[in-house]
Amino acid sequence: MRNDPTFLDKFANPYLLFLYLVVVFGINLICIFGFILIKRLPVHLYMQTQKNMFKRFISHVGYFLHRYFFFFQIGFIIIYFIIFGLYFLVPAKVIFPINPAFGKKNVDENHPLHITFDRPINFEKLKISIKPDVPGKWLAKSTKALPWLKNDLFFYPDSTLASDAEFSATLNSVKGIYFNINSKNYLFNFRTPPPPDVNSISVKDGSENIDINIKFGVKLSYDDRFRNEWSAQLIPELTVETILSKDGKAIEIRPTKALQKGVDYQLGLYRTPINYNFTKKKITTRGEIVEVKKITFKTVLSPTVKSTNPSGSGALINSPIKIEFRQDMDRQSVEDSWGITPKTDGKISWQSDTIFSFQPTSDLTKNTKYDITIKKTAMTKYKTAFENDYIFSFTTIGYVIPSFSPGNSAGNIAINKTLIITFNQAVDHTSAEKAFSIDPTIAGGFSWKGNALTFTPSTNYENSKGYTINIASGVKSISGLDSNQIFSSRFTTIDQVVKLDIPFYKQEHYYTCGIAAARMAMAYKGVKMSELAILDEVGYDSTPLSSDGSVWGNPNAGFVGTLMGQPKGTGYGVHWGPVAKAINNHLPAEVKSGWNVQGIATEIAAGNPVIIFWVNGIWPSYERSWKTTDGTSVRAVNGMHAVVVNGFSGTVSNPKSFTVTDPWWPRKSYDVSLFNSYWKWFGNTAIVVR
Repeated sequence: MRNDPTFLDKFANPYLLFLYLVVVFGINLICIFGFILIKRLPVHLYMQTQKNMFKRFISHVGYFLHRYFFFFQIGFIIIYFIIFGLYFLVPAKVIFPINPAFGKKNVDENHPLHITFDRPINFEKLKISIKPDVPGKWLAKSTKALPWLKNDLFFYPDSTLASDAEFSATLNSVKGIYFNINSKNYLFNFRTPPPPDVNSISVKDGSENIDINIKFGVKLSYDDRFRNEWSAQLIPELTVETILSKDGKAIEIRPTKALQKGVDYQLGLYRTPINYNFTKKKITTRGEIVEVKKITFKTVLSPTVKSTNPSGSGALINSPIKIEFRQDMDRQSVEDSWGITPKTDGKISWQSDTIFSFQPTSDLTKNTKYDITIKKTAMTKYKTAFENDYIFSFTTIGYVIPSFSPGNSAGNIAINKTLIITFNQAVDHTSAEKAFSIDPTIAGGFSWKGNALTFTPSTNYENSKGYTINIASGVKSISGLDSNQIFSSRFTTIDQVVKLDIPFYKQEHYYTCGIAAARMAMAYKGVKMSELAILDEVGYDSTPLSSDGSVWGNPNAGFVGTLMGQPKGTGYGVHWGPVAKAINNHLPAEVKSGWNVQGIATEIAAGNPVIIFWVNGIWPSYERSWKTTDGTSVRAVNGMHAVVVNGFSGTVSNPKSFTVTDPWWPRKSYDVSLFNSYWKWFGNTAIVVR
């Protein structure tokens, strides 16, 4: 351990001893010169000085020195021995560092470990060691004007010391170079610093509008020439060079080529711990790479236009032309690169570095297309130019043109629909209302909202009917040109829909669809009966099916076959005649043959359900025939089915579709074409229940 300084250490400081020696030697010289001077003076001159007080004082001093010179010299010799004795008696000591703990110390060939003594040291006797063991060399040097007086000691390691590690240096037998009989021992501690911090990066995280030729600057907290290798990575990937400054305190990151414009980049900074051999001047080992910093930034965009005004058509002739850019622009370059066709005089102004404005000195020409060009020489404040010329157009206000709602050829329009005619510009309301007409004519009233004229009909339109809206020429414009042609739009109203609330009763047997249909139609008219009760009134023809299928019962006289069709193939049903006869026992019922869909629609509109006989569309449809026991021929159809027609869409004279209540399926809808294809198998036969 280091010794605490004593009073003798402080008193016998080599620099103080030297000062003592100079003072004593000076006094000694004065005494010698005084002795020589007095000795050479004649006695009569000495006696003459007794008459002058100052001279008498000087003469007495000189006489005293002359008489006791020998004793003075003995005293000076004793003082010299004391001074030199203290110098050799008091041991040499370390004067730098003044504290045994160095603190954090970066030790390499540029920053050696430095110890300073108070006098030249006998380095041959000095014993030095560092723990943990660090190969290297200790060199004695002089920091004074006299190069042979070496009182500074430096340690140069052979290779890089580990980061953030504790070391101790021990100095034993610290002695002066001249006959120093006493020695001291010292113990110093120091710690190598951790890896350097990144104090700053020239581009801040999240920055925008970064120059595509950027070079990134990184500042480190201390010299890092021999402790780490530094590297960087750009994403999207681009090769970069990483250069450490000569003083090791800064890094420059240079992309090998220009970055792309308007791209979001990520820059990663990495370090790899290394061991650098100062003797061999090369890296001997490398550690694992460590991510130190990561930032994102966006490069400057090529100039782009955010919006233009006016645009499209209908621009007012006194409107200023405004161009808003997405970046701050170099104003002069924009003004030098822009142009308008047809050529127009005006004044340029800027609302900000992003908004360019041009005010024509006179009104633009109506109904005229203007082209605006910004050449690619226009630049942003960051000196990036357009990739290509930017061109946009607009057309000044022209002739009055209306648009219609509902649009042309629209269908299924509600019969109370309001009509909206929107003009492409402000118009004189009276002239527009006079130009309006609708065919067929229908009364109504007008209202306005902005440039939109609304027509509200006083009565409903007719169903399934076409109407044409006309706007005659001569609608007067407020700022543009009056309309010079007729505009029309046609729409068709929604079809009429009529429905009867026929109750649904599912048929109770496979072949009783006609009986179930009669039950539903009668229930709608207020007569409620069971299926079997109606079947009893219809009656049965119980003639069994012959083995060859040539003889069977008559469906025009009663129910033929088994109710459930068991055994297989023994079920059929009943035709309309017996069903109508049973209904007539309770309600008026009329059989219609060779009928049409207009007749069905007429009866439905009158509130009368219609039972029709057709094929079910599921089983194969084909004609069958057999004879009764009395020889009557019977025509039948495989897949016969009966349903109740409960509604239609369209008009009575032109129905478009029908809905039915089916005893097997609750409700279905059929367009007229499919409806007729099923119905024709039985000669378009139906029963109207009134």
